Amino acid sequence: MDCLDLSWANEYIRTLDGGITYQPELMTQVAVHCLYIDDQNECIHHEEHNVPLAIHQKESVLREEDMIQFLHRHQYWNNQKYLCHGFMQFHVDMDPQTVLENVHDDDFSFSSEQCCHHYDNMPRDVGFAPSLFVFHSVNSMYVFFHQLTLVDKRAIKRGATRKKRRLIKGYSPKA
Repeated sequence: MDCLDLSWANEYIRTLDGGITYQPELMTQVAVHCLYIDDQNECIHHEEHNVPLAIHQKESVLREEDMIQFLHRHQYWNNQKYLCHGFMQFHVDMDPQTVLENVHDDDFSFSSEQCCHHYDNMPRDVGFAPSLFVFHSVNSMYVFFHQLTLVDKRAIKRGATRKKRRLIKGYSPKA
């Protein structure tokens, strides 16, 4: 008989008041948000997917191979091809003591330099340092897909190769 997987129940119990720990923990999965952007630079569609992370020594890692497979699976939306034009990682790995000291401070805010990392090109591996369990649901990756617009290469080529020649009156080419 197969074993019944109750890991979801353990995660639910941990979200209740008595189950939250105040020690940084490794993440097992991350939410990856796909943002599809049209020609007018407007976000026209958003999808969220949970992607498993590999555990390497003291951090969780979104491997390059897994990210490439993810991009290939999600590069099409609504029968239109989109190209990946960047990534953003949002990860809160703040010290538990800092969180506890500032939990009731209305003026306290997270530094965007610490939490947000932007990548123009696909990184090799994206590491997620251990963080508090309460931040696991907000730690995420964002993938920006821009609409691919095809250009008729034949029209460009024809226009570039045609030259209009005019004879200038009184000009004779030298032999």
